[in-house]
Amino acid sequence: MVMKFSIARWLTGPIALAALAFGGGVSPAAAKPAYTPTMADMMSIQRTIHHYMLGLEKHDTKAEASAFTDDGVLAVFHYDREVVRLSGRKAIEGAMSADEIWDFYGNDYFEFQSPTHATHYAYWLDVHPPKGGGDDPSLAQSSTVGIPGHYEDVLVKERGEWLFKQRLVYVGVK
Repeated sequence: MVMKFSIARWLTGPIALAALAFGGGVSPAAAKPAYTPTMADMMSIQRTIHHYMLGLEKHDTKAEASAFTDDGVLAVFHYDREVVRLSGRKAIEGAMSADEIWDFYGNDYFEFQSPTHATHYAYWLDVHPPKGGGDDPSLAQSSTVGIPGHYEDVLVKERGEWLFKQRLVYVGVK
């Protein structure tokens, strides 16, 4: 005797009904976002992220700070301990990293609460280019991969442009 298992029958049976009754279904809030961004919204946010990233990599703190609101906050946490907190665009512009890094980020996740308020989450990884070697390729060294981390951002739309209201940078924390 061969028994056949039907996933369709299982899904329509009592187990499926119990799963839906006890939270296994999709909530109305999860099904429909609070605001659906336009292409212009997404392009503005990408410009903001790239101004920050290019400023960081090129040691151009003016470009980096241009990604923030006038009262924006940039905070850095190293293994859950806050090590830097800069409040205001002028304070952010006054800070500069001496490290040569290439910053790679990805796995963007956005939630839009309204036409002027969103949150953003992304992972990042730093790569430190080789030191020394000059023009002689035989003296080149390998790049070093730094400690990974993630960004937790609050973005607001001001004067038609999306900017960071708060950027939390977590080093070595998932």
